Amino acid sequence: KKQKLFKLSEIYFAGDTKKEFEENYQNIVKSIEEVGFKNTAVLYSISDTSKTGGEIGWIREKELSNVFFNKINSLQVGEHTEPINTGSSFLILRVDMQN
Repeated sequence: KKQKLFKLSEIYFAGDTKKEFEENYQNIVKSIEEVGFKNTAVLYSISDTSKTGGEIGWIREKELSNVFFNKINSLQVGEHTEPINTGSSFLILRVDMQN
């Protein structure tokens, strides 16, 4: 079976309380609509990838956890996930390309 490849970008953000999470998420969604995913990653992501617009690069299907794979597998190029709880913070993944 041929492995799927995904070129991914991320926005990694915190929210210590439900209220803080909701506020941060609403700001991020609004920003994505207004200035795009990459610019929003630069503004809001707490990951080192924020310097490159959230770009993670190419990831093989088997390198992803089942949770992440299941979240992105049904997305079209250019679409992003709902926030994924990573325990200490939240992750939004966008599929930039796939093959």
